[in-house]
Amino acid sequence: MALVMWGAWRQYGGMGLLLAFSMLAFWMTIQFSQMMRVLKQAAGKPKGTVAHALKLHVKLKPGQRLTQVIGMTGSLGEMLSEPDAQPEVFRWTDPAGSAVTARFLDGRLLDHTIRRADADEATQAPATPTP
Repeated sequence: MALVMWGAWRQYGGMGLLLAFSMLAFWMTIQFSQMMRVLKQAAGKPKGTVAHALKLHVKLKPGQRLTQVIGMTGSLGEMLSEPDAQPEVFRWTDPAGSAVTARFLDGRLLDHTIRRADADEATQAPATPTP
């Protein structure tokens, strides 16, 4: 940031410095509004839930930002690691019981795993006799 400001001042003087400052302020405003939109969307849903864990698992790629993952899931993840510990570990669970666990280092996705709900449990449930 300082290098851009210095270069603008050297090239165009005070007007260049003013332009560089306004462009940086505009960029920061856009980043802030995107973050607020994602967090506002996630605030209305239960923590650690996702519609389909398998779909989330397929969409995740190493290097994605935590805010991108929160935007995809629509909810904040359930934090499994200690607060302020690196890497951070979050889990999202779908209604069927499948869960995606993701590790983030400095806000970027390192890796992720999925734990699928056992589909056989539903089919092995005892049938209730009909009168």
